[in-house]
Amino acid sequence: SGSPWSGMEHFRGADRRWGLEFSADWGKSSLRAEYLRARLRSTSDSRLDFAASGWYAQAAQFLAPKWQVVAKLEGLDPHDRVNNSKNVHQATLGLNYYLRQNRLKVMAGYVFRQEAIQPVANNLFQVQFQCFLH
Repeated sequence: SGSPWSGMEHFRGADRRWGLEFSADWGKSSLRAEYLRARLRSTSDSRLDFAASGWYAQAAQFLAPKWQVVAKLEGLDPHDRVNNSKNVHQATLGLNYYLRQNRLKVMAGYVFRQEAIQPVANNLFQVQFQCFLH
């Protein structure tokens, strides 16, 4: 029967997506959350019919004017009908340093990852630089 991903580069059919987003700020604290869902239905190959979903929830607190601590939980299921190692849940603990308001910042975080079927030791420490030109 083959992989459900073969033929995706030539997908023809309906691709429907929807999402919900929540954002709140009060004082030095903030909360963000989002849920996304996609449903693909192929007109030529039923193996390409599937639903995918993902979500995150994030809380942040400024410790000082330029320093912010962040905690984030995330989940991704790229193919709801298949329970495989692509299903991921992860938690991130991080620290942000704002160089110029929200336009220029450095983000450092440790990511604790958990795959659904085969646990793999792939936690990571990452540092990102973010710059918004507008």
